[in-house]
Amino acid sequence: MPETYHILHTLATPYPSVQDASGTITQDEFISTYRASKESTSSSPSGRHIGHYKAAAQDRTLAQLQSQMMSFPSVHGFAPDRWKRVTDVMLEKEPGNSCCHRLRILALFESDFSQAKRIVMGRCLMHHLEDFEMISPMQDGSRPGRQCISAVLKKVLAHDYVRLTATTAAFIENDAIGCYDRLVNNLILMLLKKLSLPPSVSECMGELWDKVVHLIKTVYGISEITYGSLPECPLYGPGQGSTCGPLFWLLCYWVIVESIDPSISSMKFLSACRSVMVEVFGASFVDDSSLGVTSDYQYNPTTSPKINRERVVAYVVGQLSILAQHWERLLYSTGGAINMQKSHWY
Repeated sequence: MPETYHILHTLATPYPSVQDASGTITQDEFISTYRASKESTSSSPSGRHIGHYKAAAQDRTLAQLQSQMMSFPSVHGFAPDRWKRVTDVMLEKEPGNSCCHRLRILALFESDFSQAKRIVMGRCLMHHLEDFEMISPMQDGSRPGRQCISAVLKKVLAHDYVRLTATTAAFIENDAIGCYDRLVNNLILMLLKKLSLPPSVSECMGELWDKVVHLIKTVYGISEITYGSLPECPLYGPGQGSTCGPLFWLLCYWVIVESIDPSISSMKFLSACRSVMVEVFGASFVDDSSLGVTSDYQYNPTTSPKINRERVVAYVVGQLSILAQHWERLLYSTGGAINMQKSHWY
């Protein structure tokens, strides 16, 4: 399939490597992280409350000990047994609606594991992606300095341009199903290695994802029966509630955007002085994407205005169909899927 070829080409393209990524957590990083953490945050299925770590952050000796213990897995490439036990909590998306497909599953990880991922991978990778402008300007979610209103503003400006210039355009709204729960683990590990994170970090994450054990928490307590990833039925994604879930989704989004076929039509906006051309495929906030196509169809003066309009509308809708199908295949190739019930075009 052509989408797979484009993705493989993106993965084979050299990109700037992360510098000074060792997997080690310093004493100061441990202290600053837990001083900013909220003690009310639910975490640690083992019973190690986040308040224990906040108390340790008040003493330099204890902070040094805890930072070394948190560094061992990422430095030596293994996953502690305590980190492999995760408690799942299901919350209602709509109050009073307890149907299974309307429940949001949140995974509660060990606090030191969550913060270790944030320090070792989250901070350095996010700064690296932003410094080298590797994330598409289409994406406004999970990025510093960006807000959900930023994506809305882009859509409003695009619609205003289309209305004021009487341009024919077509748009489609796409929503991805559980983007954090469908990320392909092997693809994430490949991207971590591609960005030159230490191999021990990837080994730690790979072992944890392969051997993680999930328990389910309800009003009746925590289940004795567990489930986990098996070779014949692997579990994907870092889980909702993971500190690096947004980062891993940004990595997959980067692959999707970089893999778009450049020959596919997009939205084109020409400045009033006709010297600046802005070309963009749309705007996104996390997994919600708005894609669009503007017309560059040339009117035929020998035909009637009605026939010209029918042709330009057919052209724009056809180009939007190509873009939407291409986007869906790229999303599917990276583990995602389109939620048809929440998607529409106009």
